[in-house]
Amino acid sequence: MSQDDPVDIYEALKKMGFKLEQQMNELIQKQLDREDVIRQVNISGKLYGNMMKKLQDYTETLSVYLNFPTKKDVANTAKLVMQTEEKVDGLDEQLVRLTTSVDELKQWIPSKKLDEAGRDIQHFLLYREQQEPNEPGKVRLSSSFGQDTKIGKRQD
Repeated sequence: MSQDDPVDIYEALKKMGFKLEQQMNELIQKQLDREDVIRQVNISGKLYGNMMKKLQDYTETLSVYLNFPTKKDVANTAKLVMQTEEKVDGLDEQLVRLTTSVDELKQWIPSKKLDEAGRDIQHFLLYREQQEPNEPGKVRLSSSFGQDTKIGKRQD
């Protein structure tokens, strides 16, 4: 045997496969041209569709008794997971903003006594309030350090 024999075998196999594919395509085309076959396929398709619908209904009914998830349950769970991811992303963004605010606050408060730190916090809050005025519904510290927080419209 020479080294060319495997190549010849593969070429012959390839040619035979191509011929077989052509013959199958011709047979399918001839069958599709027949009107009685088309009618039978149409009827079978409708019956198959009805059977699939009944099977889905039975699966839904059994899932209640056997306690297994259905396709709808999985889809609803996927939606909830996506909503949770969005909320976690929102919380992450809020955490980043809060961390930035804390870092800014740390820059305002060098290591001093507690009273001095309290005054620095008041000044910092007043400075931030001037930079970003409070909107209704946002939490605002009162002007006296240590008093309760006020909620509502800005107090002047």
